[in-house]
Amino acid sequence: MKVSRPFLFICISLFLLFIGCVKKEAAIVQPETQIPDTIKPLSYFPAYPGSWWKYQVIDSTGTTTITYSTSPTYLGHSFCRSRVDFSNCKTSSNLAYVPFYNGKPIYGYKNLWTAHAPFVSDDFLYEFLTEKTGPCSIRPELVFCDPRYSGYFCLEEELKDISKIKNALSDTVLIAKGHFINTAGLPNLYKTHQITQREYTKNIGLTRYWIYDTILHDTLTQTRLIDHFINH
Repeated sequence: MKVSRPFLFICISLFLLFIGCVKKEAAIVQPETQIPDTIKPLSYFPAYPGSWWKYQVIDSTGTTTITYSTSPTYLGHSFCRSRVDFSNCKTSSNLAYVPFYNGKPIYGYKNLWTAHAPFVSDDFLYEFLTEKTGPCSIRPELVFCDPRYSGYFCLEEELKDISKIKNALSDTVLIAKGHFINTAGLPNLYKTHQITQREYTKNIGLTRYWIYDTILHDTLTQTRLIDHFINH
């Protein structure tokens, strides 16, 4: 069968038009949507959203009860990895969803330290606990000021050794022992005579904490878990 030239021209034109459309569609690459990570809590600090811990605190002022809690849900959070100056951020971390413990973001066993001039120029995540036993050098975010020392500078805790035991209920417990250092003496930090011990029970969190003065031979403060709820 003989095909007319006009019909053949129309067919070829339609074919070329179809190929061109396919190429254009193939060239359009949709940007990938990055789904933010959700940073789940870890075993010895199970700060799941909607959880709380009630503690009894005994110190020189008497006995009080305090409650620590987490945010109802995972919240979106990012922090400044580098700054133009202390007021303006140059590069931020990727957005992540994390639990907030007492109003502060928790990344597993890390919390956020915010930059303060003139010593650091960016925010960073700092480890406050580890499951690795043995010698360590970890500074939980805790500053202790003893009112009995007139004019005495506030101190920062430093954990130096972590061990693991079983308690009477056969729960696994991390024992974190440390001391305080005088941060007012920067850059010449030195050890003080206040020693500390923290006990973290698996799937519960911090269950006991105390500060002991080796010169006064006195327990300055002790904190004990009396009730809790883990929303997991």
